[in-house]
Amino acid sequence: ALAEFYSNVSQIDFIKGIDSNHYLLPIKDGFLLQIYRPSSTRDWPNKGRSMSICFQKKPAIEPMSVLEEWSYHLTRLGGSICEEPRNEPYGAETWVADPEGNDFLILVPSISKNIII
Repeated sequence: ALAEFYSNVSQIDFIKGIDSNHYLLPIKDGFLLQIYRPSSTRDWPNKGRSMSICFQKKPAIEPMSVLEEWSYHLTRLGGSICEEPRNEPYGAETWVADPEGNDFLILVPSISKNIII
């Protein structure tokens, strides 16, 4: 339902992702909006984490440096970083809150491990 909502808002057709709880909205130039169910092995608050939004940039050779620059830009716009950026096998990611407190994930895949798209 969330993928369909953002699809209608953005007038962009969504694409099914890796399973029935993962959808992608290709915005432009490799920039993706991902909607997915977060890991069930992590502790999350009940509010707003049954499905999540993930913004993904193009894959990079140095994903952490791109993520840190992006994070800095988002904080200058009034966002806040919810947890420290981290390297994962597929790239670098961190949780961010928008100015209204809505959490979302930002992801920069590693150019050598671009497994999402």
